[in-house]
Amino acid sequence: MNEQKLKIEKDVFVIMPFKKANNRNQEQLICFFNALQSAIEAEDNLTHKYKVRRSGDDFNITDQIIRNLFNADIVIADISGKQPNPNVMYELGVRLALSEKPVILIREGDKADGIPFDLTTYHTTFYDPFQHEKLVEILVDMLKRLESGEMQYESPVKKALQDETNQTYSILRRRERLRAFCSRVAGGWWQRILEESVEEGGETKRSLSFVKFEPDEVTNEVRIKGHTYDQAGTPLGKWESVAVGIIMEPSPKILYYWEAEHERPPGMKTSGFGEFEDFRPSEDVYTQAMGHFMNTQLSDRLISWWKSVRLRKILNEGVVRKMDVGSEREKREEVKRTLEKWDEPWL
Repeated sequence: MNEQKLKIEKDVFVIMPFKKANNRNQEQLICFFNALQSAIEAEDNLTHKYKVRRSGDDFNITDQIIRNLFNADIVIADISGKQPNPNVMYELGVRLALSEKPVILIREGDKADGIPFDLTTYHTTFYDPFQHEKLVEILVDMLKRLESGEMQYESPVKKALQDETNQTYSILRRRERLRAFCSRVAGGWWQRILEESVEEGGETKRSLSFVKFEPDEVTNEVRIKGHTYDQAGTPLGKWESVAVGIIMEPSPKILYYWEAEHERPPGMKTSGFGEFEDFRPSEDVYTQAMGHFMNTQLSDRLISWWKSVRLRKILNEGVVRKMDVGSEREKREEVKRTLEKWDEPWL
């Protein structure tokens, strides 16, 4: 007796029809509940002392029932019938929405009778409505396994929300990685273009673009703008990205579609595809990368050939400003100096 008093008391709340269910009348249903209640409350081989309560008969759910559904340590819900009792389904929904604590579903008949579609993914114990002994054994065993941790319960509502939260977090994390990457590449870059002749023995041409990466807060990507110069520092034209896609795995890569307007011949326009990859960091910014591009004028092999590029971040803001707003002479001199010293160690 003293040992029984030391047991922590827990509540089992039963939601089930009490007036009529399939072939059982009110008296039989009450007898069924009383059998469950007396057997569970009298069970000595449990760690806790369980108090078994029941819901009411009215569909108008009361504040007390809501509190019982929220506070109960275990809820047993009887979803018997082709169309389970609406009162039971309503209270079951309240329980699942309010609490993460265990719910045990029971149902008269056998598995061939099926269960409501919305509950097909949940474990349901079937029982003989006129022979309760086996059901009581199963319920007591479930209580033992819940107490020992052998049986784990996971709220389906919590799981669904957790999955949604994880998905949202994953999206936010990807966006944050994109935002951080765009921030690290932002600014001015030199892009050296190696254009090998398609004719045997032809000379490899070198040209240089001043490229700006500008983070786009709307698309969470970058806009790319460039001005291209030949080896003598003479302007060849300007280009910019029309569409940009960034791939972060396994390593960052920028894919882009570009459009250009040439200065030689004046007014000539081209467009094409390109990519930047192999971004190499230094502290909190990227300072080097590689890539290639081509245009879509496939009929002209001389200008549609893939061209390899190498990028270096311009760490001197004075040079960036000069290439943005400086005179043509200043830009030409900076381009020539950069190409001449390209193969020297980059600081």
